[in-house]
Amino acid sequence: MKKLAIALTTAALISSISTTAAFADEHHDNGQHHDSGQHNDNGEHNDNGKHKGWYKDEVDFSDLDDFDWAKTAVTSLAKKGIIQGVDKHHFNPGGSLTRAEFSTLMSQYFALKPANPNQEDYVDVHKNDWFFSQVEATKDYMTKWTTSNGSYAFMPNKTMNRMDTAVSLVEILVHQGSLQLVSQAEADQILSQYADASSIPSSLRIHVATAIKAQVMKGVGSHKFNPLGTLNRAQAAQLLYNLQIQVEVPPAGTGSKEESTEIPPNAGSNNGSAQGTNPAANSILGVGITNTSTDANGNIHLNVHVTTTGVNTNTAVGVELVNQNGDSLNPAVVQSGTINNNDATVDLALPAGLSKGTYKLKVTVGSAVNQDTSYTKQ
Repeated sequence: MKKLAIALTTAALISSISTTAAFADEHHDNGQHHDSGQHNDNGEHNDNGKHKGWYKDEVDFSDLDDFDWAKTAVTSLAKKGIIQGVDKHHFNPGGSLTRAEFSTLMSQYFALKPANPNQEDYVDVHKNDWFFSQVEATKDYMTKWTTSNGSYAFMPNKTMNRMDTAVSLVEILVHQGSLQLVSQAEADQILSQYADASSIPSSLRIHVATAIKAQVMKGVGSHKFNPLGTLNRAQAAQLLYNLQIQVEVPPAGTGSKEESTEIPPNAGSNNGSAQGTNPAANSILGVGITNTSTDANGNIHLNVHVTTTGVNTNTAVGVELVNQNGDSLNPAVVQSGTINNNDATVDLALPAGLSKGTYKLKVTVGSAVNQDTSYTKQ
């Protein structure tokens, strides 16, 4: 089971609403707060214990008048089948969201499935629970607790809070390669502006700071993040709507170009533009680190994903690790690859003796240069 990689790096995208009230959750007195898990949904149960859910075809909700700021988000996601009301004409926007429900919503939105559908990873989540598959599908992205005997607890019925929401959204976006975690030093600097940052456990501070820097979430009121504030259904819808619009995460079960743009945005196949071997300076659409690994010799390998537009297949792409000021290292750390249908993945090997610190990835395609992506060696 994946543990939170609190030592990665960087920055990114998206925006959420300042009116996002709160996501509240409390921590187990004899347990340690960890991360891992993902998506959730705001569903309900019927008398036989099965999940009723908010995923229905009906979009005519009559209870959104006091939530004007969320109407577009709720309606848009409902039309795409990502969310549904609690009944035919009610969305219950102010209703609270449990961790199991948020897990269901996340699994639906990102189309996640459990790796082992029969494995029980939590002492309080079992196969006969309506949310079992959804919680198992999101276990690598959501927070969890360690019990006194070393087992893991998910606490499915606890209300979802802002802090854990930030962690979950950042984890899935990091996993998909759309952003990287900030460094510990940068996290401390970002959180220093919030008077209640001491309420955030040390193991989660980097993730919350990354969410703030990327504008996945914002503070509430004056110099507060309200990490334990509760999350309601309208706020969850607005967060995912903003995520979709800003980062272009593909919703589950959709197939149009508008609704299924990859992360980073993929320009698709070569459109025939005669850019030759010297593409225009704006031809690089996105750069992201999709995976990191360490070989037997201690060398760190970064899988760097590059997407372009209007670039001919077989055009060369260069990826170099440089200092923060853009200067090459000595000796240089560089690797080349080729564009195929406006897409390339380059394996950049970093020497085991590389000094700790934050570096930039300098990506070159013809005359186009991109240095927006950072990497921090802890």
